[in-house]
Amino acid sequence: MTSVARLVGDRLRAAGVRYVFGHPGGEVVDLIEGFRQAGLEFVLTRHETSAGFIAEAMATSTGVPGVCLATLGPGATNLVTGIAHCYLDRAPVLAFTGQLPADRYEITTHQKLDLRALYAPITKWQARLTARNAANVVDRALRVALAPRKGPVYIEVPSDVPRQEASDVARQPAPVEPEPALDPGSEREAAALLRASARPIVIVGMDANEPRVVAPLGAFAEAWRLPVLDLPKAKGVFREDHPLFLGTLEGLGTAKLFELVEGADLVLMVGVDPVEFDRDWTAKAKVVHIGALPNDDRYYPSDVEIVSPVPDTLEQLRSGAEPKWSEREIGAFRDDFRAYVAPARDGLTPQQVLAELRAALPEDALVTCDVGYNKAVSAQCWTALGPR
Repeated sequence: MTSVARLVGDRLRAAGVRYVFGHPGGEVVDLIEGFRQAGLEFVLTRHETSAGFIAEAMATSTGVPGVCLATLGPGATNLVTGIAHCYLDRAPVLAFTGQLPADRYEITTHQKLDLRALYAPITKWQARLTARNAANVVDRALRVALAPRKGPVYIEVPSDVPRQEASDVARQPAPVEPEPALDPGSEREAAALLRASARPIVIVGMDANEPRVVAPLGAFAEAWRLPVLDLPKAKGVFREDHPLFLGTLEGLGTAKLFELVEGADLVLMVGVDPVEFDRDWTAKAKVVHIGALPNDDRYYPSDVEIVSPVPDTLEQLRSGAEPKWSEREIGAFRDDFRAYVAPARDGLTPQQVLAELRAALPEDALVTCDVGYNKAVSAQCWTALGPR
């Protein structure tokens, strides 16, 4: 006999999951035991919100879906802030919470909440786990969480379900859907705009934060000699010690960087998600949108949209490249901007602390900071040398 809890744990482990973060209650103890039997380590957090935050950090830093767990009632409501964070940060996370037993849901009022309705605005998909649908629900949850635009899903677990015998143990996971193919017409339009431009720039966003984007992006920018800006969730996709890198939008000194954007005649938006922008888009330049999803948000207008894998698009656009900016122009702006964000006083400053840490830590060190103005300083002055 394979219990529902063990089946769920096995499916998660097969997807690369190794940890589950949460604050337990009696209604989810059987689920946690099934996870343990499947080889997953349960990591106790002090509060449910922290479990959501840690699951997001795990997903963002590894690319493997994060998993968090809470009990019903106040446990589930405490988890909401963590999952809202995952939703806005586009993190593939599976959130499990307990729920009243199915046969008592309609007659019990103690800690009774419509949890799927509660989580609907902040998750991509919601489901109730049963003995008959367990494999299907977990497999679909993983697919939905990882599909563009990535995000959290919610799974409600009635407390009597985890110990029940799963009836779909042998069900095979659905094949991964292929990525959209590159549209030659859109690629030709983008290439024509790029050739006709005089001052094009690149802005890299969170949807491009994948290791497979690093080499094609670097080769593309170098071939055309394009200045590169990034957004905080894309730091390191383009090495920030590269001579073509100029700065991080929405970090310290963003107004100065937007002077460059306003002066451009073409902006190549590479994997940009407007959730990271905190100001209106006022640039008059033509825009080429490159990403796995169309520019449906319309935060910025797009003259051309290339909806296809970012690495393939950049490889194609590199063909026939001709340098657009002089090294002197790019170097002058970079030096000017570094002076602009430099501290205006002597002594120990946040910028100096970040510089010393960068020099002392290995390239792949994981560094985080809390919210507040210190985040703006860190986003701009921490030199990221690799993705995620």
